[in-house]
Amino acid sequence: MGGLSRIFAFIIARRWYVLACYALLLLPSAYFAVKVRQDNSLDRLITANDPDYIATRDFQRVFGAGEFGLLLVEADDPLSPAVIERVDRIERALRTVPHVTANSALSVFRRARAGFEPTAAQTKAFRQFVTGTDLFRKQGLVGDRSLAIGLMLDVHGSEEREHTLAAIDRAIDQSTPSPAPLQTLHKLGQPYVNVYLDDTLRSAWRYFVLFGGFVVVFNLLLYRSLRTLAAFLITLGVCLAASVGYIGATGGTLTIVSPMVPMTILVTATATLVYIHSRFVERPPGRSVDAHQVFALTNKFVACTASIFATAAGFAALMVSNIRPIHEMGLWVAVGMVFTWVIVFTLFPALQKLLQTPTEQERGMAGAWLVGFATWL
Repeated sequence: MGGLSRIFAFIIARRWYVLACYALLLLPSAYFAVKVRQDNSLDRLITANDPDYIATRDFQRVFGAGEFGLLLVEADDPLSPAVIERVDRIERALRTVPHVTANSALSVFRRARAGFEPTAAQTKAFRQFVTGTDLFRKQGLVGDRSLAIGLMLDVHGSEEREHTLAAIDRAIDQSTPSPAPLQTLHKLGQPYVNVYLDDTLRSAWRYFVLFGGFVVVFNLLLYRSLRTLAAFLITLGVCLAASVGYIGATGGTLTIVSPMVPMTILVTATATLVYIHSRFVERPPGRSVDAHQVFALTNKFVACTASIFATAAGFAALMVSNIRPIHEMGLWVAVGMVFTWVIVFTLFPALQKLLQTPTEQERGMAGAWLVGFATWL
């Protein structure tokens, strides 16, 4: 018996100790995994050690910072009294929203004239004020068919951003119960993009549910054993908990591309488990289960190791990127691949033995139809 065979024989013989070790490691892994936050904001697209990013952060600590948005009011005549009166009502409503500062050509006029009331005289004076110079047009605050209200949001984090934008929407709805005389009101800028990115990734859990369903159905169809299914699901769960737990333990934050991390780990781990277990179930007559299990693990060790570490190396190469989520994704997947390699070749053999997963001698497998289907494809 070679050195690799002796290692696997030792793991199988000490299966209860292996299981106990993983049970202890699962607790801190799960703890750090649930602490991982999600932040899909645009500033997460820059690496933390980027010189411009560092300089911007230093400037913001001294002079303050915020996220900038834009409300673009469109109308046939944006300087008509009715439109100006409506924009004035919107601006007054926005003053009551915490963490929001609103500015527009009307705001500038209000400060220059020590106030503004939507009377005929002041509306006419405002029209003359904004058309007497091309400054407001160059700044995009006044157009042929539009008036713009600039917003600065002093928000920190996704939750505060969402609450603030919801408060802005409520203020606008209360101040403008009917759309006329406005044609449309566009909401643009960084905070709206950030919320959109958050919303698009909230559906990511559906893909994990679909993948979990695929694993269950595929496993039952292929191996026809609940014990085998349990060994697969437990191993996949530990791989996922360890990988995401590493992200939490190192203070990482999930970003726009982060669903690639757990999904890549789950897909790679599942493929490796199928590769190993399919050899295990092909136990020839006259060979004991323990001897054949050691053979199957040894037989597939080099191929599975090469596949896993090729994946790890490919993702580790992404760490040269200056795009922050790409850099972090490369690191996290590479580390997750190492965890997966260790878990697949230690925990899974122990579970195979403890759960007494059947081979084709004890239970008919569906390997023939799968090979035929693959050949047909």
